[in-house]
Amino acid sequence: EANNVTVTGGAAGALLTLGTLDAITDNVDLTGYAGEVSFSAAASTDTGGVTLNASSAAAADAYTMSGFNDTATIATTAAVDVDIDMAGGTGDVLNLTVTTGFIDTGEIDNTETINVAVVAGADITIGANADEANGFADSTTVNLTGGNELSTFTVGGAGAGAPTDELDGTTMTTFNASAFTGNVDLEYAPGTLTSLMS
Repeated sequence: EANNVTVTGGAAGALLTLGTLDAITDNVDLTGYAGEVSFSAAASTDTGGVTLNASSAAAADAYTMSGFNDTATIATTAAVDVDIDMAGGTGDVLNLTVTTGFIDTGEIDNTETINVAVVAGADITIGANADEANGFADSTTVNLTGGNELSTFTVGGAGAGAPTDELDGTTMTTFNASAFTGNVDLEYAPGTLTSLMS
């Protein structure tokens, strides 16, 4: 039994399977680990939720959080599908830093708030393929920060005709890019912007 799980060392491509964490585990620190990790916090009984900190997301990473209000922070991530299920709870928060090459939120599930920070100068395009925007569309709030005058953040087809994927559904009500210092190009499914968004 342990409240805190800290993983260090490892190497790129090394997968550490932690399995189901103990019911009292409420903090997982992967910031010092260079490999990939999978775990489930589904057995957690901590009503304060579970906190995850990771240095980045890698291809084989797979995180399942608890049934309470969890917070996950994943540092600079590029061409990887971030695979995280925030599970239950009504106030789950995912903090995610992205850079050039990040294209897909389709494996982000059950998150109420996603805070996305874009590395200065990076261009991010999501939605060139099916289901890439699902993580955003299925959350309630997306807050976009970072970037600079050279950065463009795109969801959809970037003005090149009908996108393969776009912001749709009936869940997301807020996309806040007021603190993003670059350019923003968002494409919504018909009716979504006017019926849901603030």
